[in-house]
Amino acid sequence: MATYVCLMNFTSDGVQGIKEHPKRRDEARKAAEGMGLQVTGVYMTLGPYDLTVILEAPNDEMAATFALGSSMRGKISTLTMRAFTESETDKLISGLP
Repeated sequence: MATYVCLMNFTSDGVQGIKEHPKRRDEARKAAEGMGLQVTGVYMTLGPYDLTVILEAPNDEMAATFALGSSMRGKISTLTMRAFTESETDKLISGLP
């Protein structure tokens, strides 16, 4: 499976209901698992993003579906990036002309 880094910010509704965050996080994890994805880490972060989620998905489409579904609830906004492991990076580089 491919690895994705999801950078998330709470919306104003998300901040107002912050005490529900643990419940929403658990629900999102279960939803991801139901889609065949695996959440390997959820971190509250300081700086320009409130949360960083590490996700494994079989393809870009499934990762995008998860991100869109998470944003639809109106509590967070997302920015999702594909992350390449060291061995994936080495393989890409070795294929360069």
